[in-house]
Amino acid sequence: MAIVERRTLKLAGTRETFEAWEQKWIAIEAKSGGFPPKRYSSVMSGRDPQGSVVWERDWESLAAIEAGFKGYANPEARKLGATSKSIVKEEIMEILWPFSIN
Repeated sequence: MAIVERRTLKLAGTRETFEAWEQKWIAIEAKSGGFPPKRYSSVMSGRDPQGSVVWERDWESLAAIEAGFKGYANPEARKLGATSKSIVKEEIMEILWPFSIN
């Protein structure tokens, strides 16, 4: 079973601005390699305000997550990360560990 990385983002600006910013992250992750694709959702109702963005991706293991996150140490990722406050006012990151009930 996959380990799920989920991030809930309360946007500081418009969704269009977020999408342009996110395209830059996708390019950085593609260069670094090892990042699974993301699934995007927009919150319609729940604990977070409407218009918040949720993205998820499935990792094969904790070791894969650790290896992938090392890709964020490059200067291009750090520079883009420094712009996050103008795009995202709050971010919640969760790592979900799957289990089954028999």
